[in-house]
Amino acid sequence: IIDVFYLKPRIDSLKFLGASIQEEFDCRVLGIEPNPILVPERPRPETVAELTLAYHRNENDFPSLENWYARGVGILPQHIGRSVCQRSNCVWDESLRRSYVAVLAGLLVLSAMSVLLFGIARNDTLSDFVLTVVVPLTPVSLLVVSEIRDTLSSISRVGLLEKMSSGQWKSAVDTDQSTTDSDLQARRLQDEIFRHRRDSPLVFDWLFKSRWRKQEYEMAKGVDELVLKLAESKEESDTALNK
Repeated sequence: IIDVFYLKPRIDSLKFLGASIQEEFDCRVLGIEPNPILVPERPRPETVAELTLAYHRNENDFPSLENWYARGVGILPQHIGRSVCQRSNCVWDESLRRSYVAVLAGLLVLSAMSVLLFGIARNDTLSDFVLTVVVPLTPVSLLVVSEIRDTLSSISRVGLLEKMSSGQWKSAVDTDQSTTDSDLQARRLQDEIFRHRRDSPLVFDWLFKSRWRKQEYEMAKGVDELVLKLAESKEESDTALNK
């Protein structure tokens, strides 16, 4: 009853707020027009300030929030840099959620082994073991399995978004897109990124913090690779024109 009438609505509300704040940030930084259908009301500045203070109480500074997108994006044309940033969002999220699934699966296996050893140590009969150990732990186990299943579904969805963003980057590099076409494609992809953020399971804060430096490094390297490919593509194009 508590889950249905309080916990789930509360979690859904917080996820929508978080997705809305991220959407506001992306629209400002990447030059994407807001979608008032998805986010009817912009997050209140007071709410953002309150959350900022709450974060600051737990962190001395904001290293994980600074330079959210790799600095290498700054040298790219806006429509290309935007697609690179959207791709980075998808790749980062997929990597983090795969780690989350690994943690949950590891905890599930470890718990099962611990419970089994506990039953053996107590020399329980099979019926006693099932009634006193297995049955009470079943709801928690099912909850973890459900969380793993939902996260795997989220990973599959963000994987498709990553492919979509990579396709948009390639299209922006290989063709002379009009500004209107580029803006529309970016907005469509951003719509799906918002829905993914809004609907996906939450991830432990400690997991994000523990993987931040590694994923930050990987993101920067990925961006550098895309920038290099763009430079090579332009060089080949210039060479072909000069022949």
